[in-house]
Amino acid sequence: MTRAPGTIVVFLLGLILCAGLWWAVPYNNFALNNSFISDGYLPEIVLFFIVLLVLVVNPLLRRYLPPVALSHQHLSLLVGMLLFGAILPSNGLFRFFPHTLAHETERINRSKELAAAIRNSGLPRPLFPDPIGFNLDTPVSSRLMDQLDPGDSIPWAAWIPPLLSWGVVIVAFWALMIGLGLMVYPQWRYVERLSFPLLRVYHALIDDPGPKRNFPEIFRSLTFWIGAGIVLLVHSINGLALFTNGSFPEFPISWDVKELFAEGFGRYAPGILLSGRIYFIFVGLTYFMPNRYSFSIWFTLFASGILIAFAERHWPMFRHGRLYDAGAGALIVMALGVIWLGRRRYLPALSAALRRRAKDAAEASDALAGRLFLGGAAVMLGWFLWAGAGAPWAILLVAMGIVIMLMAARIVAETGLTYVWIIPLSAQQIVALFPQRWLSVSAAFLQQAHYILANRASAMSAAAMTVLALGLNRAGAPTSYRRLAGVGLLVLTIGLVFCGAVHLRMGYTLSASYDGVNQPITGRGALLMDLSPVQDIVMGRKYTPDRGQIEAIVSGAVLATLLLILCARFPSWPLHPIGLLFMYSSIGWRLGPSMFLGWAIKTLLVKFGGARAYRAAMAFFLGLIIGEMLANTIWTLAPVLKILFGEDPARIQRLIIFQYT
Repeated sequence: MTRAPGTIVVFLLGLILCAGLWWAVPYNNFALNNSFISDGYLPEIVLFFIVLLVLVVNPLLRRYLPPVALSHQHLSLLVGMLLFGAILPSNGLFRFFPHTLAHETERINRSKELAAAIRNSGLPRPLFPDPIGFNLDTPVSSRLMDQLDPGDSIPWAAWIPPLLSWGVVIVAFWALMIGLGLMVYPQWRYVERLSFPLLRVYHALIDDPGPKRNFPEIFRSLTFWIGAGIVLLVHSINGLALFTNGSFPEFPISWDVKELFAEGFGRYAPGILLSGRIYFIFVGLTYFMPNRYSFSIWFTLFASGILIAFAERHWPMFRHGRLYDAGAGALIVMALGVIWLGRRRYLPALSAALRRRAKDAAEASDALAGRLFLGGAAVMLGWFLWAGAGAPWAILLVAMGIVIMLMAARIVAETGLTYVWIIPLSAQQIVALFPQRWLSVSAAFLQQAHYILANRASAMSAAAMTVLALGLNRAGAPTSYRRLAGVGLLVLTIGLVFCGAVHLRMGYTLSASYDGVNQPITGRGALLMDLSPVQDIVMGRKYTPDRGQIEAIVSGAVLATLLLILCARFPSWPLHPIGLLFMYSSIGWRLGPSMFLGWAIKTLLVKFGGARAYRAAMAFFLGLIIGEMLANTIWTLAPVLKILFGEDPARIQRLIIFQYT
């Protein structure tokens, strides 16, 4: 009888913390233009909350109020809620919406041709915050992109139709992704036995300390504190150097030697070969990553850099976009491989959704997974048809959303990378393979919206978060899985309204970030919808499917197939096609040097020290990961504290540890 009230209290506490997260992150990331603190699968602000709970709150409760101390199960639920909550405030959704809608509404109404085409396209009126028409005023959009006039109030009512219309497809997509995560987790965890490196970090933080102990075991390890201390010290030195205008010496963790190679091969070399920075979190995560994946990623990144430099000098017809196309082919093959490996799991789960009664808890979990997945897909399909995409394009957009989020979850499960954007495969890329006459204005517009909802949002995929949240509780069972899936969808739905309101308030009251760098306030995130396909149709510009693009996609698919066969046939084969997904990407180029360093240290340690040395060093590398996350949070708080003490926000310097394009 005591467990249910405890769970309810934890749920309410989780909602309170999520509300704080939804308010703090937008102002930190965009108003302050500070280091991002909620933009990966190990969100800094969530980690900060966990550390406070396990190092401060729970020890006090264990000592003075033992009956209400948080158990491992309750911490798992709480952290799971925070992971779902972290999807919303930045890269998962609201970095792009509603500012993107406002920007495109303004842009459409400034063009006679675009306004007429959109108005006559059949796109539903509620998709836009203002009426569409050439030279029509856009007060709702314009004031969000700039700022309210003095005395005006926020036009909340004008945003209700866009919230309801876009909210349907967004919530349906979340339901699909949660169902997908619920479906694949048992297969990946217990059948394929993927490594889940990020779960090592979460378990180290929230595992039960044991009898008569107040702190989890990792915090009682000297090796851990050495690793964390090194990272905190390095960033503290650099922070002091920044805040003292160079009076304090800086500790270099980045390099750029382009000026030394202004001629010859180096003149054409991309950034991955001549510049970089050490991210301790990636060094630490690489240590827990299977060698095949870490080697494949850094090796492919450097190899593609050499290829780009060679092509720039000797092959002027080479187009860098072909690397994206090759990655698209590789991603499709990898997704098909994942589906094939789990076919005996996924088909029964989908069929269980159609049964009226489940024979046991496991089948009930499968049934919920299937219903969320199929129900979400059906609503998405219906929504795209309602919005005017047409049946073939609606099916394609839903299918691509599934593939993108499946692969985001798979990469996080296999590698533990905290920052994953599935950019190589996009709707517009595949649509471009078909004749232009098949494409309508509404379908062209919706494929661009799909890029925001799927590709950009894959940085904070609900499918990947579901997989991580399900793995938090070491004693998790199908019943708890179902409960967590329901809680996750509820948190996201509440956050859609609450966090959306926070973003609207921030946008209408601030014309730009305090430092004046980002205007509109979400910066580049508000400008990422590309209406050039719509403009091509409107202006009568013709294109034909690009043969080179098709060849690159096929080449990537063939290479990925060959590498997957070699991986399956030879256990020691080192190269996996996962590296093809990171070629010519900003995230990939940031990963490369740190992953190489982590891979090299791990390889040498195992070679000369064996498994015993590997196990002994695990706490140190956990310290690198957690230390960098905490350093990011601490130096994010420094400008906040200065503002609270009266300093001008526009003049405060910031130590930027993580910020993403």
